[in-house]
Amino acid sequence: MKKNTGKCTSILFLILVLMLAGGDGTSLGQETKKEVRFIIPLEAGKFNEDATIHVRLWTAEEYEVYREMGRKCPGAHYNEQTKKLEERCPEGVEYQEVTPELFNIPVKEISATIEVKSKKIRVGDGYRLEITGASKNKLHTLLAIVDDTARSEKITLENLTWKYLGRPAE
Repeated sequence: MKKNTGKCTSILFLILVLMLAGGDGTSLGQETKKEVRFIIPLEAGKFNEDATIHVRLWTAEEYEVYREMGRKCPGAHYNEQTKKLEERCPEGVEYQEVTPELFNIPVKEISATIEVKSKKIRVGDGYRLEITGASKNKLHTLLAIVDDTARSEKITLENLTWKYLGRPAE
């Protein structure tokens, strides 16, 4: 009787590879990260009733590039011909534009919370979230910032610390 050890060894090896790769052989050990929803409790009475709340959301990596560009290219000017704000960088530095996800919610549409669903942030990702809006008297901009890691698919941002910026809101 012949022993078929070569075939058995190959099958055992294949089973071991599939187990290490995530079980079914389709994911190769990587799970699909879930999208993240942010639930933001807001006291609408803090804001001007005609204002719009702006939520900006960056991945941690995007925000670091944004900050670095601010350090390297501190000047900006308004180009009358193009009607755009243009960054001024020193020679040899190329400006990298980073655009956060932006959500605009009219204060009139807010009952107690707002919800934003990120297209970029996944569970396990670092993020920066900024919320701004015109204060009740329109003399200041209210600002809250959260720098954290997305630990679940649903994140409720409680106890936000609001700062009053000494400039009129947009």
